[in-house]
Parts: sequence; C-alpha cells; structure tokens
Amino acid sequence: MNLALPAAALDWRHGSAWLTTLAQAPPGVVVVLRSLPADPALRERLRAMGVKPGVALQVVRRGFPGGLLQVRVGLLEFMLRRHDALGMEIGLISS
Repeated sequence: MNLALPAAALDWRHGSAWLTTLAQAPPGVVVVLRSLPADPALRERLRAMGVKPGVALQVVRRGFPGGLLQVRVGLLEFMLRRHDALGMEIGLISS
C-alpha cells in the first residue's frame, strides 16, 4: 500500500491533530481508525470483521455522492454507507 498523502488531502491537516471521518477520506489514502460508529449493531458487525480502533484501512473508491464507500482492511474489502462512515473518526498514519 502507498502511504503517500495526495496533494488534494493536504488541506485536511489541522496542526498535528489530523483527524476527520472515514466518509471524508479520499480514495487511496491509508488511514488509521480512531473510533467506531455509535450504532451498536454496526459496531459489533465491524468488530466481527476485525475492524476496530487502531487498524489501518483505505477507501478504495466511492459511489455516487452520498452513496457507498468501498473500504479495504488488510485482505478484506467491504461496502459501507456514507452516513455510517461519518461516525468513524480516522487519523493519518505517522511515518
């Protein structure tokens, strides 16, 4: 995986606390998950797939605006609704 941050994502930085939501991550950028969404059923489903805070993940591609996100965690790829991804905080992986 390429850990380089595309120029389009540079405006995401806010001092040293580079945090946003998974819904805002551009495709191709590898990020670290900081928090899971509040919905208990979705939290359990994500945890069962090995998606938990501290794991590296990547948005592979986006659907229509406001649509689905294709997310990769290791060898696992899955689709996630944008409104669910809004509840998942992420951070840049430090080099």
